[in-house]
Amino acid sequence: MPQSPNAHSSAKDVESRQLGSIEARFNEFARRWHESTDDLSTVQRIISDANYVAIIALGRDVVPLILDDLRANGGYWFTALTQLTGESPESEEDLQSRNDMRLAWLNWGEREFSRAS
Repeated sequence: MPQSPNAHSSAKDVESRQLGSIEARFNEFARRWHESTDDLSTVQRIISDANYVAIIALGRDVVPLILDDLRANGGYWFTALTQLTGESPESEEDLQSRNDMRLAWLNWGEREFSRAS
């Protein structure tokens, strides 16, 4: 039996609300994470922060949000991105510089998400 147009729009509304909820949660966790870790230099302490772990637990849907935050605010998002995507676009040379790692991930994001459009 075919779905009514209302059933289809309801499913889209639910999906939109869920993504909005994920975005709101991500934004709050990211704000707290930046407050707690932006002055740290020890990677282990940065990536073991409870807010960072909570962001990873949100799942792959947050990857575009992480990339946007990386572009706007910096931060050591590389471990989260690797865990969520299974990718590691940095070259050995890029690993010598956080800025080069950042650029490698931003370039990856542009390639990956332009294909999805």
